[in-house]
Amino acid sequence: MTEIEEQFFKTFGIEPFIYCSNPRLDCSARSEGTCKKECEYYSGILYPEITAEILLELICILNKHYQDNYQCATMLVGTTIEEVKKCILSECFENEKHIKAQVRKVFEGEE
Repeated sequence: MTEIEEQFFKTFGIEPFIYCSNPRLDCSARSEGTCKKECEYYSGILYPEITAEILLELICILNKHYQDNYQCATMLVGTTIEEVKKCILSECFENEKHIKAQVRKVFEGEE
């Protein structure tokens, strides 16, 4: 995961999935999502993948925000997928307070 992706998840309050190698379903820490690094079964964390579909949804959210506020959308620049992704995420940062709820819904599967 890149630094900008990690910053994106933290900025928008998107929590990572905690890996637990304990297959027991009766582990209270696992079921409560409070598993810690100190636990012998803790196996790390994983943030959601920012897929091409999610990037398109983020573009749609940004476009709607700009349209609703009579603003011009910033042109996405880049010649590689990673450069375009960085540009989209940067635009999201600039508009965080206006689009935070919609972005969170994308990662909750509700958009």
